[in-house]
Amino acid sequence: KDFPQDTSICTFYVGGVPETVSQQDLLDHFYAHGEVRSIRKLEQKKCAFVTFATRQAAEQAATAHAETGLEVKGARLKLMWGKAV
Repeated sequence: KDFPQDTSICTFYVGGVPETVSQQDLLDHFYAHGEVRSIRKLEQKKCAFVTFATRQAAEQAATAHAETGLEVKGARLKLMWGKAV
């Protein structure tokens, strides 16, 4: 598991998000791992930033997708840890 050392990081970059995947679709998918603080979808860049309320929830999401990758509504998406702000 490749978790960032900075434990304040609870955000993921989600890449390759098509127009057919809404912010609500992302929320529905990630909420299974814990409380989601915010989701910001950038249509022009085809990406989103998903921030969990806790690091534990973020790690659960990362672990869940480490083996199988991330698929939402049939779209294969790229999932990477965000950077510290």
